[in-house]
Amino acid sequence: MVTRETVIAECNAFLEEIFKERGAELADVPHDAHLVRRGFLDSMEMLELVSVLEEKFDVEFDFSGEDPDKIMTMNGLVAYCQARR
Repeated sequence: MVTRETVIAECNAFLEEIFKERGAELADVPHDAHLVRRGFLDSMEMLELVSVLEEKFDVEFDFSGEDPDKIMTMNGLVAYCQARR
């Protein structure tokens, strides 16, 4: 089931792993923060996160009809996943 909590948990788990690899600690990420612009992820890591969410929630991200900035936040990722399930 795609709930706000499950998508946020998956995003946080991914972010924690990325920060662990960097040797840094993850602070709370605001759900409305642009994950790339704010430096939480680089563009390749963002694509990896999208891939993880596609696999986990059986959704397909299609950026052709979307404003990419809308799905670069956790709130945006939640809304996108929920709208396609």
